[in-house]
Amino acid sequence: MSGWKGASWRLTGLLALIVAAPGKALPQDRPPRSEIPIREVRLSDGVRRYGIPMTIGGTEVLAGIDTGAAGLRVMPDAIPAGAARGSAAAEFYNFGSGTRLDGVAGRADIRIGALSGSSSLHLVNKAGCIASRPGCPGTLGLGYGFLGDGLPREGFRVLLGANMGRTTIDNPLIAVGARRWIIELPRPGDTAPGRLVINPSDEEIKDFVMLRLVGGFREEEGGGLHDSVQGCLTSETSRSRACGPVALDTGAYSVRVLNSSLGQTPWPSGAPMTLEFTDETRRAAVTVRMVVGREMQSLFYGTAPRRETIIEAGVAPYFAYTVLYDPVRRMMGFKVRAPFDGGPAGNPPPP
Repeated sequence: MSGWKGASWRLTGLLALIVAAPGKALPQDRPPRSEIPIREVRLSDGVRRYGIPMTIGGTEVLAGIDTGAAGLRVMPDAIPAGAARGSAAAEFYNFGSGTRLDGVAGRADIRIGALSGSSSLHLVNKAGCIASRPGCPGTLGLGYGFLGDGLPREGFRVLLGANMGRTTIDNPLIAVGARRWIIELPRPGDTAPGRLVINPSDEEIKDFVMLRLVGGFREEEGGGLHDSVQGCLTSETSRSRACGPVALDTGAYSVRVLNSSLGQTPWPSGAPMTLEFTDETRRAAVTVRMVVGREMQSLFYGTAPRRETIIEAGVAPYFAYTVLYDPVRRMMGFKVRAPFDGGPAGNPPPP
Protein backbone atom coordinates (compact mmCIF):
# COMPACT_ATOMS: atom_id res chain seq x y z
CA MET A 1 0.00 0.00 0.00
CA SER A 2 1.61 3.25 -1.10
CA GLY A 3 2.64 5.57 1.69
CA TRP A 4 4.52 8.81 2.15
CA LYS A 5 5.99 10.90 4.92
CA GLY A 6 5.57 14.62 5.44
CA ALA A 7 8.53 14.93 7.79
CA SER A 8 12.14 15.68 6.95
CA TRP A 9 14.11 12.86 5.37
CA ARG A 10 17.25 11.07 6.33
CA LEU A 11 18.94 7.95 5.08
CA THR A 12 20.05 5.08 7.20
CA GLY A 13 23.82 4.65 7.29
CA LEU A 14 23.90 1.67 4.97
CA LEU A 15 21.39 3.07 2.49
CA ALA A 16 23.30 6.35 2.41
CA LEU A 17 26.40 4.38 1.48
CA ILE A 18 24.49 2.55 -1.25
CA VAL A 19 23.01 5.68 -2.81
CA ALA A 20 26.29 7.58 -2.60
CA ALA A 21 27.93 5.08 -4.91
CA PRO A 22 25.19 3.55 -7.09
CA GLY A 23 27.57 2.20 -9.71
CA LYS A 24 30.06 0.66 -7.33
CA ALA A 25 30.49 -3.10 -7.58
CA LEU A 26 29.70 -5.33 -4.66
CA PRO A 27 32.62 -6.05 -2.35
CA GLN A 28 34.47 -9.29 -2.92
CA ASP A 29 33.17 -10.86 0.28
CA ARG A 30 29.83 -12.39 -0.64
CA PRO A 31 27.01 -11.38 1.71
CA PRO A 32 25.16 -14.27 3.34
CA ARG A 33 22.14 -15.61 1.45
CA SER A 34 18.87 -16.43 3.15
CA GLU A 35 15.51 -17.68 1.87
CA ILE A 36 12.31 -16.98 3.79
CA PRO A 37 8.81 -18.30 3.00
CA ILE A 38 6.15 -15.80 1.93
CA ARG A 39 2.76 -16.94 3.21
CA GLU A 40 -0.63 -15.98 1.84
CA VAL A 41 -3.23 -14.61 4.26
CA ARG A 42 -6.80 -14.45 2.93
CA LEU A 43 -8.98 -11.67 4.35
CA SER A 44 -12.69 -12.19 4.98
CA ASP A 45 -13.52 -10.15 1.84
CA GLY A 46 -11.41 -12.49 -0.32
CA VAL A 47 -8.41 -10.19 -0.76
CA ARG A 48 -5.04 -11.95 -0.66
CA ARG A 49 -2.22 -10.50 1.45
CA TYR A 50 1.30 -11.76 2.11
CA GLY A 51 3.44 -12.12 5.21
CA ILE A 52 6.86 -13.38 6.27
CA PRO A 53 8.02 -14.73 9.64
CA MET A 54 10.57 -12.59 11.47
CA THR A 55 11.59 -11.86 15.04
CA ILE A 56 11.61 -8.51 16.83
CA GLY A 57 13.44 -8.44 20.14
CA GLY A 58 13.27 -12.24 20.28
CA THR A 59 9.49 -12.37 19.61
CA GLU A 60 8.40 -14.15 16.42
CA VAL A 61 5.77 -12.34 14.36
CA LEU A 62 4.21 -12.67 10.93
CA ALA A 63 4.88 -9.33 9.26
CA GLY A 64 2.87 -8.16 6.28
CA ILE A 65 5.26 -7.54 3.39
CA ASP A 66 4.34 -4.34 1.56
CA THR A 67 6.45 -3.06 -1.33
CA GLY A 68 4.27 0.03 -1.50
CA ALA A 69 5.46 1.19 1.92
CA ALA A 70 8.75 1.75 3.70
CA GLY A 71 10.09 0.95 7.15
CA LEU A 72 9.24 -1.45 9.99
CA ARG A 73 6.00 -0.44 11.75
CA VAL A 74 4.59 -2.18 14.81
CA MET A 75 1.20 -2.01 16.54
CA PRO A 76 1.35 -1.87 20.35
CA ASP A 77 0.01 -5.40 20.94
CA ALA A 78 2.36 -7.07 18.45
CA ILE A 79 5.38 -7.47 20.72
CA PRO A 80 5.77 -7.53 24.51
CA ALA A 81 7.02 -4.57 26.48
CA GLY A 82 10.79 -4.50 26.43
CA ALA A 83 11.14 -6.20 23.04
CA ALA A 84 11.94 -2.80 21.52
CA ARG A 85 13.52 0.31 22.97
CA GLY A 86 11.35 3.39 22.51
CA SER A 87 12.54 6.97 22.30
CA ALA A 88 11.11 10.45 22.73
CA ALA A 89 11.25 11.10 18.97
CA ALA A 90 7.76 11.39 17.46
CA GLU A 91 7.16 9.33 14.34
CA PHE A 92 4.23 9.21 11.93
CA TYR A 93 3.35 7.65 8.60
CA ASN A 94 0.54 8.32 6.12
CA PHE A 95 -0.88 5.68 3.79
CA GLY A 96 -2.53 6.36 0.45
CA SER A 97 -5.84 5.22 2.01
CA GLY A 98 -5.73 8.31 4.23
CA THR A 99 -4.76 6.39 7.37
CA ARG A 100 -2.24 8.14 9.60
CA LEU A 101 -0.20 6.27 12.20
CA ASP A 102 1.36 8.15 15.10
CA GLY A 103 3.84 6.95 17.67
CA VAL A 104 7.53 7.11 18.44
CA ALA A 105 10.70 5.87 16.83
CA GLY A 106 12.33 2.93 18.54
CA ARG A 107 15.03 0.35 18.02
CA ALA A 108 15.19 -3.43 18.33
CA ASP A 109 17.29 -6.41 17.37
CA ILE A 110 15.56 -8.18 14.50
CA ARG A 111 16.05 -11.41 12.57
CA ILE A 112 14.78 -12.26 9.09
CA GLY A 113 15.63 -15.80 8.07
CA ALA A 114 19.29 -16.44 8.83
CA LEU A 115 20.18 -12.73 8.96
CA SER A 116 20.00 -10.43 11.95
CA GLY A 117 20.79 -6.86 12.87
CA SER A 118 19.67 -3.79 14.77
CA SER A 119 16.90 -1.74 13.15
CA SER A 120 14.93 1.36 13.90
CA LEU A 121 11.17 0.86 13.93
CA HIS A 122 7.94 2.81 14.28
CA LEU A 123 6.17 1.98 17.55
CA VAL A 124 2.57 2.94 16.78
CA ASN A 125 0.33 4.18 19.59
CA LYS A 126 -2.46 5.85 17.59
CA ALA A 127 -4.25 5.29 14.28
CA GLY A 128 -6.46 7.91 12.64
CA CYS A 129 -7.18 9.69 9.38
CA ILE A 130 -5.72 12.69 7.59
CA ALA A 131 -8.07 15.67 7.38
CA SER A 132 -8.97 15.13 3.74
CA ARG A 133 -9.97 11.46 4.26
CA PRO A 134 -12.12 11.40 7.43
CA GLY A 135 -13.69 8.00 6.65
CA CYS A 136 -10.40 6.14 6.12
CA PRO A 137 -9.57 2.72 7.64
CA GLY A 138 -7.79 4.55 10.47
CA THR A 139 -11.22 5.15 12.05
CA LEU A 140 -10.74 1.63 13.46
CA GLY A 141 -8.19 3.09 15.86
CA LEU A 142 -5.85 0.46 17.26
CA GLY A 143 -8.15 -2.18 15.79
CA TYR A 144 -6.62 -1.17 12.45
CA GLY A 145 -4.53 -3.92 10.89
CA PHE A 146 -1.80 -3.44 8.32
CA LEU A 147 -3.01 -4.56 4.87
CA GLY A 148 -6.36 -5.37 6.48
CA ASP A 149 -8.50 -3.69 3.80
CA GLY A 150 -10.25 -1.64 6.46
CA LEU A 151 -11.65 -4.75 8.17
CA PRO A 152 -11.56 -4.70 12.00
CA ARG A 153 -8.71 -6.75 13.50
CA GLU A 154 -7.77 -8.28 10.14
CA GLY A 155 -4.44 -8.05 8.37
CA PHE A 156 -1.16 -7.89 10.26
CA ARG A 157 0.07 -6.30 13.48
CA VAL A 158 3.54 -5.68 12.01
CA LEU A 159 4.32 -4.12 8.63
CA LEU A 160 7.56 -4.80 6.80
CA GLY A 161 7.78 -1.95 4.29
CA ALA A 162 9.99 -3.45 1.59
CA ASN A 163 10.35 -0.73 -1.01
CA MET A 164 13.58 1.17 -1.51
CA GLY A 165 12.14 4.59 -0.67
CA ARG A 166 13.77 6.98 1.77
CA THR A 167 12.18 7.12 5.18
CA THR A 168 13.03 8.09 8.73
CA ILE A 169 12.67 4.40 9.68
CA ASP A 170 15.13 1.77 8.44
CA ASN A 171 14.33 -0.63 5.65
CA PRO A 172 14.45 -3.82 7.77
CA LEU A 173 15.90 -5.89 4.92
CA ILE A 174 18.84 -3.53 4.56
CA ALA A 175 19.17 -3.42 8.36
CA VAL A 176 19.90 -7.17 8.45
CA GLY A 177 22.42 -6.94 5.61
CA ALA A 178 20.43 -7.24 2.38
CA ARG A 179 22.15 -5.80 -0.67
CA ARG A 180 19.48 -7.08 -3.04
CA TRP A 181 16.42 -9.29 -2.68
CA ILE A 182 13.97 -11.34 -4.74
CA ILE A 183 10.21 -11.47 -4.14
CA GLU A 184 8.30 -14.43 -5.57
CA LEU A 185 4.73 -14.37 -4.32
CA PRO A 186 2.59 -17.48 -3.91
CA ARG A 187 -0.20 -17.49 -6.49
CA PRO A 188 -3.82 -18.66 -6.27
CA GLY A 189 -3.83 -22.45 -6.28
CA ASP A 190 -0.20 -22.83 -5.15
CA THR A 191 0.30 -25.42 -2.43
CA ALA A 192 3.76 -24.14 -1.47
CA PRO A 193 4.58 -20.70 -0.03
CA GLY A 194 6.34 -18.04 -2.04
CA ARG A 195 9.92 -16.93 -1.42
CA LEU A 196 11.83 -13.91 -0.21
CA VAL A 197 15.46 -14.45 -1.17
CA ILE A 198 17.91 -12.08 0.49
CA ASN A 199 21.27 -11.67 -1.24
CA PRO A 200 20.66 -14.03 -4.17
CA SER A 201 23.77 -15.17 -6.01
CA ASP A 202 24.86 -13.85 -9.40
CA GLU A 203 23.81 -17.18 -10.88
CA GLU A 204 20.30 -16.80 -9.48
CA ILE A 205 19.76 -13.40 -11.08
CA LYS A 206 21.42 -13.94 -14.46
CA ASP A 207 18.10 -14.42 -16.32
CA PHE A 208 16.40 -11.31 -14.92
CA VAL A 209 15.63 -8.39 -17.25
CA MET A 210 17.07 -5.39 -15.43
CA LEU A 211 15.47 -1.94 -15.66
CA ARG A 212 16.61 1.34 -14.13
CA LEU A 213 14.47 3.15 -11.62
CA VAL A 214 12.85 6.46 -12.43
CA GLY A 215 12.22 8.98 -9.69
CA GLY A 216 15.08 7.67 -7.58
CA PHE A 217 14.12 6.84 -4.02
CA ARG A 218 11.67 9.70 -3.52
CA GLU A 219 8.21 9.55 -1.96
CA GLU A 220 8.13 12.92 -0.27
CA GLU A 221 5.83 14.49 -2.88
CA GLY A 222 3.31 11.66 -2.61
CA GLY A 223 1.88 9.61 -5.44
CA GLY A 224 3.68 6.39 -4.53
CA LEU A 225 6.59 6.76 -6.95
CA HIS A 226 9.25 5.23 -4.66
CA ASP A 227 11.04 2.50 -6.70
CA SER A 228 9.21 2.80 -10.02
CA VAL A 229 10.16 1.98 -13.62
CA GLN A 230 8.98 3.58 -16.83
CA GLY A 231 6.05 1.97 -18.63
CA CYS A 232 2.69 2.16 -20.42
CA LEU A 233 -0.74 0.62 -19.88
CA THR A 234 -2.64 -0.01 -23.13
CA SER A 235 -6.19 -1.11 -23.92
CA GLU A 236 -5.99 -3.89 -26.50
CA THR A 237 -9.52 -2.96 -27.64
CA SER A 238 -9.38 0.82 -28.13
CA ARG A 239 -5.57 1.18 -28.26
CA SER A 240 -5.84 4.08 -25.80
CA ARG A 241 -2.91 4.18 -23.42
CA ALA A 242 -1.35 5.90 -20.43
CA CYS A 243 2.41 6.14 -19.94
CA GLY A 244 4.55 7.18 -16.99
CA PRO A 245 6.33 5.81 -13.92
CA VAL A 246 4.97 2.40 -12.87
CA ALA A 247 5.06 1.33 -9.21
CA LEU A 248 4.52 -2.27 -8.10
CA ASP A 249 2.83 -2.87 -4.76
CA THR A 250 2.25 -6.15 -2.92
CA GLY A 251 -0.20 -4.26 -0.71
CA ALA A 252 -2.57 -3.14 -3.50
CA TYR A 253 -5.12 -5.48 -5.07
CA SER A 254 -5.98 -3.41 -8.16
CA VAL A 255 -4.45 -1.30 -10.92
CA ARG A 256 -4.79 2.49 -10.66
CA VAL A 257 -4.00 5.11 -13.29
CA LEU A 258 -3.44 8.59 -11.83
CA ASN A 259 -3.39 11.98 -13.57
CA SER A 260 -4.08 10.52 -17.02
CA SER A 261 -5.96 11.96 -20.02
CA LEU A 262 -8.03 8.78 -20.44
CA GLY A 263 -11.23 10.42 -19.20
CA GLN A 264 -13.39 9.52 -16.23
CA THR A 265 -14.58 5.99 -17.02
CA PRO A 266 -12.09 3.10 -16.84
CA TRP A 267 -12.02 0.47 -19.57
CA PRO A 268 -14.91 -1.99 -19.19
CA SER A 269 -14.75 -5.28 -17.36
CA GLY A 270 -13.52 -8.06 -19.62
CA ALA A 271 -11.38 -5.76 -21.77
CA PRO A 272 -7.83 -7.04 -22.37
CA MET A 273 -5.03 -4.65 -21.37
CA THR A 274 -1.26 -4.79 -21.52
CA LEU A 275 1.24 -3.27 -19.12
CA GLU A 276 4.70 -2.73 -20.63
CA PHE A 277 7.85 -1.80 -18.73
CA THR A 278 10.26 -0.03 -21.05
CA ASP A 279 14.05 0.15 -21.06
CA GLU A 280 16.26 3.18 -21.64
CA THR A 281 15.69 2.94 -25.41
CA ARG A 282 11.89 2.99 -24.80
CA ARG A 283 11.60 -0.59 -25.98
CA ALA A 284 9.08 -2.82 -24.22
CA ALA A 285 11.35 -5.09 -22.16
CA VAL A 286 8.76 -6.63 -19.80
CA THR A 287 5.07 -7.22 -20.62
CA VAL A 288 2.14 -8.13 -18.37
CA ARG A 289 -1.09 -9.18 -20.09
CA MET A 290 -4.26 -8.71 -18.01
CA VAL A 291 -8.05 -8.64 -18.33
CA VAL A 292 -9.96 -5.82 -16.63
CA GLY A 293 -12.04 -7.03 -13.70
CA ARG A 294 -10.36 -10.36 -13.00
CA GLU A 295 -8.83 -11.01 -9.59
CA MET A 296 -5.98 -8.52 -8.96
CA GLN A 297 -6.78 -6.82 -12.30
CA SER A 298 -9.55 -4.34 -11.47
CA LEU A 299 -8.88 -0.91 -12.97
CA PHE A 300 -9.50 2.50 -11.39
CA TYR A 301 -8.64 6.09 -12.30
CA GLY A 302 -7.62 8.80 -9.85
CA THR A 303 -5.34 11.74 -9.15
CA ALA A 304 -2.13 12.32 -7.20
CA PRO A 305 -0.28 15.49 -6.09
CA ARG A 306 2.14 15.34 -9.01
CA ARG A 307 2.05 16.47 -12.64
CA GLU A 308 2.92 13.31 -14.51
CA THR A 309 0.76 10.29 -15.21
CA ILE A 310 1.44 7.50 -12.70
CA ILE A 311 0.52 3.83 -13.01
CA GLU A 312 0.11 1.96 -9.73
CA ALA A 313 0.22 -1.63 -10.94
CA GLY A 314 -0.51 -3.26 -7.59
CA VAL A 315 0.19 -6.94 -7.05
CA ALA A 316 -0.56 -8.17 -10.61
CA PRO A 317 3.02 -7.98 -12.01
CA TYR A 318 4.26 -10.29 -9.22
CA PHE A 319 2.02 -13.05 -10.56
CA ALA A 320 3.55 -12.77 -14.02
CA TYR A 321 7.15 -12.23 -12.87
CA THR A 322 9.56 -12.92 -10.05
CA VAL A 323 10.87 -9.48 -9.07
CA LEU A 324 14.40 -8.48 -8.03
CA TYR A 325 15.14 -5.35 -5.98
CA ASP A 326 18.66 -3.95 -6.34
CA PRO A 327 19.18 -0.68 -4.40
CA VAL A 328 22.94 -0.81 -5.04
CA ARG A 329 22.45 -0.33 -8.77
CA ARG A 330 19.09 1.43 -8.39
CA MET A 331 17.42 -1.15 -10.60
CA MET A 332 14.61 -3.69 -10.59
CA GLY A 333 14.72 -7.04 -12.35
CA PHE A 334 11.99 -9.27 -13.80
CA LYS A 335 12.01 -13.01 -14.57
CA VAL A 336 8.94 -14.44 -16.28
CA ARG A 337 6.88 -17.08 -14.46
CA ALA A 338 4.81 -19.85 -16.04
CA PRO A 339 1.26 -18.66 -16.77
CA PHE A 340 -1.66 -19.79 -14.63
CA ASP A 341 -5.35 -19.88 -15.44
CA GLY A 342 -7.05 -16.48 -15.31
CA GLY A 343 -4.03 -14.67 -13.92
CA PRO A 344 -1.75 -11.94 -15.25
CA ALA A 345 0.70 -13.39 -17.75
CA GLY A 346 4.23 -12.35 -18.69
CA ASN A 347 6.17 -12.69 -21.90
CA PRO A 348 9.64 -14.18 -22.28
CA PRO A 349 12.30 -11.45 -22.61
CA PRO A 350 12.80 -10.11 -26.14
CA PRO A 351 15.83 -11.39 -28.06
